[in-house]
Amino acid sequence: MAPTICVCVDDDLCGAVCDVLKQLEGRISAIVCGTDVSCFASVKADNDGIFMVVSGSCAHAVIKDLCDDYDKEERRVKLIYSLSAGVDAYKLSELKQELS
Repeated sequence: MAPTICVCVDDDLCGAVCDVLKQLEGRISAIVCGTDVSCFASVKADNDGIFMVVSGSCAHAVIKDLCDDYDKEERRVKLIYSLSAGVDAYKLSELKQELS
């Protein structure tokens, strides 16, 4: 199976981003949209890899949660794509272990 696309974008953009990506359904894997960790629990538990699309401060907790498999050789999250140029909202300096 193909990786799942997890979209974690602040509320004002989440619907629009998910609508655009859902037009690709059938050509890509499942798409899960949400703004907090609970939205992605089923994907975390059972997946063939995750591609993340993120924007805004809501992404920090979701990145931290989905990337908590740092002790594994094969990581769950394969790609994190930011829709914004400024990544300070993600507090990446606090996620060194998760992102290494």
